[in-house]
Amino acid sequence: MVDTMWIGLDNWLDAGQAREDQNKVTEDAVKRVQEQAKQAKQVRDQWKKEQKQNTKIAQFLTFLLREVKNEKLIKVLHTLFFKIRNPKDNVFYVRKNINATVLAWFFVPFYSNKAHELGLEEFFGKLYPHKTKPNIATYIQYLKNLSAQYHDNIPLDKKLLLELVFLIIWEYQLNTRDQLTNEKNKIIQKIEKELYYS
Repeated sequence: MVDTMWIGLDNWLDAGQAREDQNKVTEDAVKRVQEQAKQAKQVRDQWKKEQKQNTKIAQFLTFLLREVKNEKLIKVLHTLFFKIRNPKDNVFYVRKNINATVLAWFFVPFYSNKAHELGLEEFFGKLYPHKTKPNIATYIQYLKNLSAQYHDNIPLDKKLLLELVFLIIWEYQLNTRDQLTNEKNKIIQKIEKELYYS
């Protein structure tokens, strides 16, 4: 009878210990759940911010497509951003994803009022803090800053990129058209040197 009583007392004490462990596990679980909830909120906030940014960029691109009338510029943009060339066989493939941010921001300095209206300044203002239309030097510096900030590690075709930058310089008259026509190769070499070798 005494042995049975000790066994019962041991069981009762063990049960009390299990309850303490259970409470400790529960406290650990609560802390873990709270940390996961905090992380989930951060992810949700980041997603909302990116969604808001993507909406603004889409609105800017829509505006841009209505504004740009130069067909050659549109064709180079399309080929540069929507296609990728396989260097092994020189075949072009359609990209699944494009870097819409970089595509839009090639043009932001020329439409700063629209970018401001859409609230894009928080994303590009540090890259191009000027309130005036760029010249060739400030535009190339802007492109270097843009590449450093938003490059997606998908290489752009160098020849097409240089052609695009030249066409943008032509379209937005960052130099006189006569000078651009007469010195096209020289200007493209200057752009290449600045973008790729400095």
